[in-house]
Amino acid sequence: MKSFKIEYEKYIEDPLEVKACTDLNKILGRPLEILDDLDYIGQDTPPAIVVEDRKLVKLSTMNFCGADSLPESIGNLFHLKEAWLGWSGYKKFPKSMKNLINLEILFLDRSHLSIFLEFICGLSNLKRLILGENQIAKIPDTIENLKNLRYLDLSENKLDNLPNSLVDLKLLEELDLCGNKKELLLKNSQDIIEKLRNQGCKVYI
Repeated sequence: MKSFKIEYEKYIEDPLEVKACTDLNKILGRPLEILDDLDYIGQDTPPAIVVEDRKLVKLSTMNFCGADSLPESIGNLFHLKEAWLGWSGYKKFPKSMKNLINLEILFLDRSHLSIFLEFICGLSNLKRLILGENQIAKIPDTIENLKNLRYLDLSENKLDNLPNSLVDLKLLEELDLCGNKKELLLKNSQDIIEKLRNQGCKVYI
């Protein structure tokens, strides 16, 4: 871990990314520590970032309930590839997150979500999407836009059917539906589940 005083501009080139860090610092009530890597996320991991080539590429606020919303400026993190935002108590996710077009991994598990957030389907470079342990009851047809998605965790939600557009995710390797309304899923979406499995996707239900 690098030692630092809250002078993000020493590590980050883009002033808009620096502003985002400063705003996060304010709402969380503590600085974002600069780590060498976020490969390990433990229960005691503080709010943290990883910087590569003076670009912010990873952000974690997991397990830290210091704020009920994220700042609009989070949309300025144009180089962000991984966002670990689950288990954090956020009640609002700004629309500016649609600008995180380079995002490949998004954790929003246990985030009190009752709907599938609209901006997610615009993040076309996503490879892993974790939405487990929420209250989501419907998946939008626009999920078909996530053409690069490999892993989708929808476990422990309130799903009783799936959209036909899921079968358009040709690169999807794993779909976790455990803990949803199993009997209704099998009744209403058995054909979709079979099509996914025939495409080589492992479906857990």
